[in-house]
Amino acid sequence: MTTVLFVQAPGCSWERAGGLFGVTRATAHRWFQTWTETGLWPTIHRMILEEPGRRALLDWSRATVDSQSIRAKRGGEHGAKPHR
Repeated sequence: MTTVLFVQAPGCSWERAGGLFGVTRATAHRWFQTWTETGLWPTIHRMILEEPGRRALLDWSRATVDSQSIRAKRGGEHGAKPHR
């Protein structure tokens, strides 16, 4: 799991992850594909956050959106052109 999560971080790749955590790149990628195909990511995400949530180490009233994960359409929502 550590290798799969490592690759999800910005600037990381499958090539860089090979052998770092005691598993081959091919094995980690195979697990990633399996978890993706079976729709397991939401469950994994929830399980990772449950323990800090139980300990009240997370403030569930706040959230952050990673701007790299959301497509920003040129010109905004209404197609307005940028000011020059």
